[in-house]
Amino acid sequence: MTIQKSFTKRADDIEETLNLVKFIANIESHRNLPITFGEGSELYVSQEMQCALKAQFLVVLYNIVESTVCDCLNSFYDSIADDNLTFADLSDEMRDVWKKYLKRTSNPDFKKNDTELMGMTIRFERLAVNISGSLDIRKIVDVFSEHGCRLDETNREKYSNSFLVVKNKRNHLAHGNVSFSECGSNYLVSDLEKFKSDILDGMQEVVTQAMEYISNKEYKHKAP
Repeated sequence: MTIQKSFTKRADDIEETLNLVKFIANIESHRNLPITFGEGSELYVSQEMQCALKAQFLVVLYNIVESTVCDCLNSFYDSIADDNLTFADLSDEMRDVWKKYLKRTSNPDFKKNDTELMGMTIRFERLAVNISGSLDIRKIVDVFSEHGCRLDETNREKYSNSFLVVKNKRNHLAHGNVSFSECGSNYLVSDLEKFKSDILDGMQEVVTQAMEYISNKEYKHKAP
């Protein structure tokens, strides 16, 4: 599946999840009336349930950020492998990434200098950088820049707060610093809609530029 197709599928899932959140959030929980499901099945929606579901949505939003960045980076690496490139063929940025990868994977070749690495065939078996739980706009720009992919930062200020909030809340939830119901109680559905819009728009820009990077083979060394 291409980067774009994968992102579009995840974005569709985000939209469907938000529809569920909005449906549950709009129930007047104080009336204590159940939702009925066929014969004999019913569900009482509490305020805590509504808040917990909002927090779950923040986790889902962060997931599309991290999974999409992973897809982009792995597509860079796959393109390098498909082109059967050696260290000598790589851009300066990708040479640095490869050396960091060798060190991160405890490959003994990480001690070699550039001249000794020139003939090495490049095969990434996993990400060369650690991105788990760390991705906001600043980190995304830095990671892509490391790989020689310069992201357009025109809308960085517009999106940055949404990315930062979602990253931080996801980490607070993952580390048990706050309960789901407590976290979700801080946000209206309109807040979630803005987070969703900013993150989907921002990540679409990332996907588009990543595909251009691959199409232009910007990971390759350019002769002076």
